[in-house]
Amino acid sequence: MFRPLLNRFDIDRTLLFSLAARVWQAISGPVTIALIIHGLTLGEQGIYYGLVSVVGIQTFFELGLLNVLISHAGHESSLINSAANAGDESEAAIASAKTRMTQLIHGSTRWFQAAAILFAIVAIPFGYFTFLSTNVGTDWQRPLLLLIPISGLTLAFSPSLAILEGSGYREEIYRMRLTQLVCGSLAVWVALLIDWGLWSLVIASAVQALMTVYIVSVRFAFFFRPFRSELTQPNIANLPAFSWVREAAPTLWRTAAVTACYHLATQFLTLVVLHYHSTEQAGRLGMTLTITSALQMMAMAWLQTKFAIVSAEHAANRREQAGEMWRRLTMTSTGLLAFGLGAMIGGLWMLSTLYPSLADRFISPWQLTALSIGYLANHLLGAQGFYVLSKRKPPIARASVIGYSLTAAAVWWGGREYAVSGVIGGFAIGMALITLPLHTLAYLVHRRDR
Repeated sequence: MFRPLLNRFDIDRTLLFSLAARVWQAISGPVTIALIIHGLTLGEQGIYYGLVSVVGIQTFFELGLLNVLISHAGHESSLINSAANAGDESEAAIASAKTRMTQLIHGSTRWFQAAAILFAIVAIPFGYFTFLSTNVGTDWQRPLLLLIPISGLTLAFSPSLAILEGSGYREEIYRMRLTQLVCGSLAVWVALLIDWGLWSLVIASAVQALMTVYIVSVRFAFFFRPFRSELTQPNIANLPAFSWVREAAPTLWRTAAVTACYHLATQFLTLVVLHYHSTEQAGRLGMTLTITSALQMMAMAWLQTKFAIVSAEHAANRREQAGEMWRRLTMTSTGLLAFGLGAMIGGLWMLSTLYPSLADRFISPWQLTALSIGYLANHLLGAQGFYVLSKRKPPIARASVIGYSLTAAAVWWGGREYAVSGVIGGFAIGMALITLPLHTLAYLVHRRDR
């Protein structure tokens, strides 16, 4: 009965797990917000979301490589499966394909281990000097010193999850992420209820790290074990071995540049207000962004969960099927995001009328409307970027870097001069009127030249 409807909206078990995670965020978010309001002052709320933003700078060290790994793993696993299905005469091709996958695994693991160390070295002093000027009478130093290394551990194991997702274990990975969210939320609630305050973030991060280590080292040890010995075997087929420098680096440096500029434009909104103005204003913005980010991730689930499938379609030269699936997914996800943001704006209007003291914990409805425009533009940019990457092509770097750089400048200048309204205005104008038009023009040229 429901099968045609599920097929129409491209819903499978992987997407259901991802959506369940977003639904859980939507359900658990108000509970967490209520506990934060109950247990933290508005100033402490600003520190809370400031710590979340400091952890978020690990995106600078991921450099967008995780999506690159999903794409590459999808192509390599498709090659392994194709060679295996061709018969015994393809034994050499299978060996070569496995060698390429091995080199992809080892190269990405070394890269992210180094990135995790650099993240800890940079994030701890960055967070320390960011919060040093605040006058909130709470212990943030010790939570910061523990939160960053634990988050770095998760970062070090993240490429293995990306490779598993690209290799066909999408359902298991998204089930694990749902479990992480549920357990993390429960840990935060318990910590807030017993007045542990900022330590709730440390506990949630530890839960995420332990589950990530378990998935890679125990649950899927069988997947990685054969590739450990494969690295020493010669490439006996005519297929070239995977070259990290030749095949990943051209995409990586462009992705790194785009990711760095994107992060400056989108991930420091709360910290800009915290640095130039007050913890109270930062707390209002941070709490609002918690909900809007959950809505965006829910909409992005349609694209993220199907990314490995579209990459495999391109690897099999089924480009028309890949393009049609992506257009359908983009329309569905964008419509859902618009609906969710509209409902949130309406809800905030009602809250400001019925419970003004509670609404004061969030930004104003007009500010949220402007923020929503930026989020919709950001979502369309993500859809275009994912599709280019699914073809194992470098990202559209020039338009992205220019657009995101101008958006970052608008966010930082606006935040310094006009606080929350300036940050939101700079974000909306930069994303919707500068970055999206530039990127779309370059994207249309890319589609025409395919």
